[in-house]
Amino acid sequence: MATNEQKMRIPNRTLEEVLQHFFGCKKPFAKNGDFTAQGSKAYGKLVELLYNVGTLSETDMNDIIESLDYIVTEKY
Repeated sequence: MATNEQKMRIPNRTLEEVLQHFFGCKKPFAKNGDFTAQGSKAYGKLVELLYNVGTLSETDMNDIIESLDYIVTEKY
């Protein structure tokens, strides 16, 4: 497996790590747990990407998006 592919398959990334690694957002969350302006933009891109993948694969992504929204509102 190529090195880049190995890096992409790191298990158990947090939402913060996903937004940092894949969307270049240095600080997705403020100290109070709310999104920073950059974090909100990165999260929007993540949701857009997931819906596009869902369309391509004819998969309903709503459960995944709802799970992510729950993570955000619970401020893990």
